[in-house]
Amino acid sequence: MIQQILQRGNRQGMTMREITELTDLKQHQVEFKVQKLIKDGIVHKSADRIDNAYLYTLTSYEELTPPVECSPVRLDNVIKHLNKQKENVNSPAHYSSGTVECIDAIESMLTKEEFIGFLRGNILKYQWRYKQKNGAEDLKKAQWYFDKLKEKEGV
Repeated sequence: MIQQILQRGNRQGMTMREITELTDLKQHQVEFKVQKLIKDGIVHKSADRIDNAYLYTLTSYEELTPPVECSPVRLDNVIKHLNKQKENVNSPAHYSSGTVECIDAIESMLTKEEFIGFLRGNILKYQWRYKQKNGAEDLKKAQWYFDKLKEKEGV
């Protein structure tokens, strides 16, 4: 039943709530069935949350029904999510709320060698944790620090 819902649903993914609303089951029952389908390799769970919810899709679609168009609301939410990820990497609000961005203040109080060590440590940190914490966003942050390191090294 879940597979048929996902087959007919939005190929960009459906939230657990959206799937549950299309069944006569309780949410915990749907969650159990979806987890089994994930384990069996039939359903894929998104790595990132959009509007605080994961999206679920089939790993492959039979061409039985034409694809459903992405709703404008869902598309807007995806765009907002991607823009937020970009902001979280390049200029996170929690580091740039004052007149000086945090990274600039850190650089100004460290020697060049210390700042390079700081950058290298952050590269390692974000690469180390990306699978357990923020996925692709952490890899983008590691890349940001790597680019900053290249800039400081003159590479």
